[in-house]
Amino acid sequence: MTHQIFVSKLGFNKKGYNLIEKSDAPSLVISGKSIDYSEKVNYLKKRCANIELISLGEERNSLNEIEKLISNLKKGSLQNLFVFGGGSIIDVAKIIYASLKKDISDINLYVIPTKIGSGAESSITSIMNTKNKKIIKTNEEFLPSTVIYDTDIIKNLPTEEIIFGSMDALVHSFESMTSFLTNPYLNFFSNQTINYFFNEFNQNDLIEKQKFSDDEIIKLCNISFNGGLAQSNAGAGLCHAYAHAAEEITSVPHSRCIAYFIKPVLEFIESTNSKFIQSNKISNISDFKFLSDNLRMKIPEIKLLKDLQFQDKDKIRLLDLAKKDPCWRLFNLKGKKENIL
Repeated sequence: MTHQIFVSKLGFNKKGYNLIEKSDAPSLVISGKSIDYSEKVNYLKKRCANIELISLGEERNSLNEIEKLISNLKKGSLQNLFVFGGGSIIDVAKIIYASLKKDISDINLYVIPTKIGSGAESSITSIMNTKNKKIIKTNEEFLPSTVIYDTDIIKNLPTEEIIFGSMDALVHSFESMTSFLTNPYLNFFSNQTINYFFNEFNQNDLIEKQKFSDDEIIKLCNISFNGGLAQSNAGAGLCHAYAHAAEEITSVPHSRCIAYFIKPVLEFIESTNSKFIQSNKISNISDFKFLSDNLRMKIPEIKLLKDLQFQDKDKIRLLDLAKKDPCWRLFNLKGKKENIL
């Protein structure tokens, strides 16, 4: 990759919403169905009065349904596309936005994440979990013009969800350094992100955390944002390859699979690539493993993941699926990848 990919505008809370250009042109808000965002939509109307809201449920997992929606939207003249959601809703909105942009060149995509960690809000990757398979697409047109973190939304998440999500973002940062697409700047950027997290948060306190302050939430939003940028510029790696495969087999949530598989991946890299760790001055391997150990104990489906790692029949199935994942091919360090298990 010959250039760096960044989101052009980043904002937080009310000042973040001020980044939205005032307009009377038609705008669309996309969200999931589990949470009512009507109050936030009314706030958006102070900037863009002509807004329609569409809530997506299971249809987000159907290419046919998404294509129908895109076809209908192309009949209008949208200026702004807003999305409130976690990774799956954001990724669907990216596909809609990129398709609309072919006909509406000046349309804007504003992402207001309702979860953190996947980095979907700042990455050029879109993942759709359809009925038959996981579809992974990469396109620079997926990158939003503006990301706005609203702590009023994110602080209402269960603390456990925030911690697992943060681990996902940290793994994106780490894996960007193991990719053949990495570069010296990205190594610096990603390593600093990891150092920032472990310097700002005491791990023992983190595991027992009952509630995050607004200031802590903003710090974790920064981690999520940087994790997404790391993925945009270098892709992911072996932990994500194994996690994607494990999700497909067990339906255990993505962030839980990440927290489980990062420890064996790190141990594999330690044993086969110690010079890589030393030359990049990666000082947080033990912190990563400590956090992984503690998060593993919070995974209700832990036995399913252990079987994938240790039962021969399950291990073969996991490995076969992981090898087919694009993240597998991005890993650029020495060592036989199967030996992670």
